[in-house]
Amino acid sequence: MFYLLLGLLVCLGLVAVVWVIIRASQEFRSSPHRRGMDSQAQSKRQKGGLGRKGYHLQKKLLRMLHHDQATLDRLLRAAEYRHPGRSQQWYLEKVIYDLERDRRS
Repeated sequence: MFYLLLGLLVCLGLVAVVWVIIRASQEFRSSPHRRGMDSQAQSKRQKGGLGRKGYHLQKKLLRMLHHDQATLDRLLRAAEYRHPGRSQQWYLEKVIYDLERDRRS
């Protein structure tokens, strides 16, 4: 009887730990910083909803990065993480400004 009760308590403890882990990962995925980095920002870039000026900024940035799309995506994601809630055009301008500033020094 004692071992049965002990086994039941261990099982309940494991269920509680799994539940806490699942809840924590759900909260992390829905945090404001993650939301800014996830599919919303990527889908805006991929859909081409940047407008004419944004398109030219993206082409300029690609030329500055020697057409390295992976680096462009990484720099834009980093800017989105540091400054959530801005427009895609703002992120492009910020990354271009930072690159030009760093190349001057």
